[in-house]
Amino acid sequence: MKKAYITRAILKDYLTIKNVDITFNEGINVIIGKNGTGKTNFINILSDSLVSNPTFQNNESRIYYNVDEEKFEKNISNAVYINDDFDIAEKHNVKYLQDGVVINKPFAKVALNHSNISYGVPDNYLIAKEPVFDVLKKSESGYYIFPSFKDSILAFRIGFDYMVKVMSRELVKDNYDVNDSLEELSTNLLKFSNIEKVRIGENFKLNIASKDEVYFNNLYLEYLVNDEWLVFNQLSDGTKRLFYIISEITLSNRSVILLEEPELGLHPHQLYTLMQFIKEMSEKFQFIITTHSPIVLNTLNSDELDNIIISSIESGATKLRHLTSDQIIKAQAYMGKMDLSDYWIHSDLED
Repeated sequence: MKKAYITRAILKDYLTIKNVDITFNEGINVIIGKNGTGKTNFINILSDSLVSNPTFQNNESRIYYNVDEEKFEKNISNAVYINDDFDIAEKHNVKYLQDGVVINKPFAKVALNHSNISYGVPDNYLIAKEPVFDVLKKSESGYYIFPSFKDSILAFRIGFDYMVKVMSRELVKDNYDVNDSLEELSTNLLKFSNIEKVRIGENFKLNIASKDEVYFNNLYLEYLVNDEWLVFNQLSDGTKRLFYIISEITLSNRSVILLEEPELGLHPHQLYTLMQFIKEMSEKFQFIITTHSPIVLNTLNSDELDNIIISSIESGATKLRHLTSDQIIKAQAYMGKMDLSDYWIHSDLED
């Protein structure tokens, strides 16, 4: 996967987001601020701006991002669906930049995929929460993947893995293990959560009716917690949330992860462990996180304080800004003795 990340967002005219111009760094970016300052509004408009066909259009809104060493600018106006990573850039309001100047590069790789992990877990959480009863049928263009898997990376990846195996006939081999696609996820859950392992439920049945038609009956996950296999509804709310976050990140092939308030429903120690996981995964992905938890800030090193963004509201409009140089120096001096979380609690960090 190519290294891609947002460098700057100029977003306008969406609820409290009247005119926000903010830069981002690679790795973990953390947005803090009081309730009602527009953090969620910003995440929502940023998420919408990153898709191929945003629901809003604004000639003055732009997203700047890097893909490896190449720089791109996306203009949020009259956007149309991008069918493939390789497509004509100008046609989709994405332009190639060289030394900050737009130049003609019609077949540039322009895609910047993202995941938006919001509060709770999805209502329609197929395979994780709800079993799947569906069929793959051969069409002129090949096999169709299950129609509702776009709601979850977890469901999409498992469904896609099965689709590939069906098409290559690997599913009928004696040595095929239906849990192969869950190995990395099980490893991360064991290391960073109270879930020891996940597996495809033992009641799952795969029926190959013909070479062009495959039926999936009762495809769902089971979770090993305290040496007992459970279904999703038997997990605590915090464990459900933890699984959702870890699974979406582990199985993601997206470049940018937008994550709102990872602390919700989690014990402080579980949150600390989750943030260690996110720190590890930030080598692959860019994270933009909103939070009210001081523990989240402890993930940042003293040379990463420019990754903190302060959200405030003035005259009904959201304002985002980085720490000033003086604030960074002051925080770094404090971090020599105590955690950054303590500094946030006991200082004027947001002022």
